[in-house]
Amino acid sequence: MHKQTKLFATSTLLAAGLGGAAMAQSASGFYMDGYLTANYVSTGTSVTHLGDITLGYDGIGGMPLGMEVNLLEFGGGSSVEYALTGGIYYDTDFGRFTVGQPRPAVDDYLAEISLGNSAQMNYTGLSYIRSVTQTQMVLNPSDFKYGARFDGNFNGIDYGISLHALNPDGVIVTAGASYDFGQYYTLGAGIERIPGILADDMTYFASIKADYGNFGGSFLIRNDTGMLGTVYNANAYYDWNNLEVFVDYMADASGGYHNIGVEYTFMDNGYVGVENIGNGTMWFSNNYNIYAGWNFNFGG
Repeated sequence: MHKQTKLFATSTLLAAGLGGAAMAQSASGFYMDGYLTANYVSTGTSVTHLGDITLGYDGIGGMPLGMEVNLLEFGGGSSVEYALTGGIYYDTDFGRFTVGQPRPAVDDYLAEISLGNSAQMNYTGLSYIRSVTQTQMVLNPSDFKYGARFDGNFNGIDYGISLHALNPDGVIVTAGASYDFGQYYTLGAGIERIPGILADDMTYFASIKADYGNFGGSFLIRNDTGMLGTVYNANAYYDWNNLEVFVDYMADASGGYHNIGVEYTFMDNGYVGVENIGNGTMWFSNNYNIYAGWNFNFGG
């Protein structure tokens, strides 16, 4: 499957959206999920890195109670940005309740869009594909006090809603939902409200993902009332044994961006790849990104 340098899809928060029945079947004990990736861009001067790791424990005291910590970090050289989130969760027949400082719910119900490995090494890359809340958690963690989240399932629709209290006051609300349409397609939608001085900033999301096994793709539309406006993201991939070819594309009011790449998977969890990065109509350029990484997935 196309790695897509997933920012959030590898998180165990995805399991939280499966509903109470699936949660009750989860194994007890420690679990770890996520990845680490190192990148070298031909136009850069140093190696950049990106990590998204979740560490947790499920079944505290034999009860449907657990806790987890999520780390999202990226940087290069001496500059590192990161967000440390997580909380204590309790699984019920209705869904999962989480308190602490959970990640925004909206991000976990959208199609997995990448923008390429290199583009996600900074908050600009994050802001083009995910919630404003997640970007601000990385850039301004002291702005957040505490939060709560609920994930559940209703008639085959996975959904979640999260609340994030801000310093000195105000509350961010995010919500998302996804639905498996037929055997191959997943529809996603979401909304985010951030309190403003004069008016609230709103962000709207819609996505579709197609997975036919060894090939597929995703499309995401993101619109906010702030500076970015409407952004379109799309990708497609084809797997052949351990080799994958993929194309990512993003467009906004200022123009387009793309990357074309090849990735090789080894030892199940390791991967290396190379991308050609360009913009506008210049589909092949002199900008290249070489990357290598490792997926973590055990327990749970």
